Amino acid sequence: MARVQVVNFGKYRGMSIKGDTIMNPPIPENHLDEASWLTAMVESNGRFGCVMNYDGTGMTAGIHQAIAVYPSALADNNRANDQGPLWQLLEVFRTLDLTSAIDRHLKEYGVYPSMDGLCVSEATGKPVTGQFIREMFTGDAEGIMPLEGKGRRECRRWLVEFHEAFSEPYGLVAQLNYGKRHFEAMSRRRLRFCRNDKHEKMTLSEVFYDGVSLSSVWGLPDHYSLAMSMFWSHSVNAPGYALKVLCRKVVDKLGLEAIKEQSPMVSKAIVAAFGNSSFGRWSDDLKNGRYQRTRNYAKQYWEAGLFDVECIMPYKVSRRTA
Repeated sequence: MARVQVVNFGKYRGMSIKGDTIMNPPIPENHLDEASWLTAMVESNGRFGCVMNYDGTGMTAGIHQAIAVYPSALADNNRANDQGPLWQLLEVFRTLDLTSAIDRHLKEYGVYPSMDGLCVSEATGKPVTGQFIREMFTGDAEGIMPLEGKGRRECRRWLVEFHEAFSEPYGLVAQLNYGKRHFEAMSRRRLRFCRNDKHEKMTLSEVFYDGVSLSSVWGLPDHYSLAMSMFWSHSVNAPGYALKVLCRKVVDKLGLEAIKEQSPMVSKAIVAAFGNSSFGRWSDDLKNGRYQRTRNYAKQYWEAGLFDVECIMPYKVSRRTA
């Protein structure tokens, strides 16, 4: 039986299951696998079956931790964008016949995942609100699981059902591929936050990978593969903000010609940009923040010299390169 833990996280409360099946390290030099591995390690400790619902997202599952609800959209009352990518991932799992228990449970609440990746009402056929989803999964529309009663029991039941579905061996590759497709899609996004008109019309792939499809990127310099894998890991936490950091702190400051050289200077700038960010828990000043967790996991794969004081990803990045 999976061990379920109650977790208080800021103003939210819910439960978590750590997962058991550990993801294998990536094949050396395959950049997409490197980015996928580092992201999985930071998001779920690289464990398939890791699920939780204690941070206001309703439910989070998958090796790269896809969420059911965007808390920021709920805070802004943005109903058009409050549902997260977990519903799309569930549709993938449904094709593998891995969601029968979850589907039956959803039916009890009069909802179902549509083929276009949304949670919709059986009665109206329209997407339900993020508050509805959060109350369904955590027993409270604000994401604060009750300490007793039906809400707590339902919260635990949901968590175990998602854990079991995402621990199934048949679904492991599907989880990895779903995350990689997210990276591929994002690599085709334009750098819309750049202040230079020319830069903002170019895609991330054109600027950072010479236009090569992300799945075909091999043999990058170690320092550059580390820096860009760090970016991809941050992008699943906050896609728009991660892109903005890359645009404003790297592309705008260094220019296209410097970036295309893929030099250590570029890699340092990428790492420093995220380590100096005050967004969420990204700052390198936070002992258990995203920078330090990313660095600790990265040290398990990339060569040790990249983590020295004056190298690419030191314990503390230079404020002068921010």
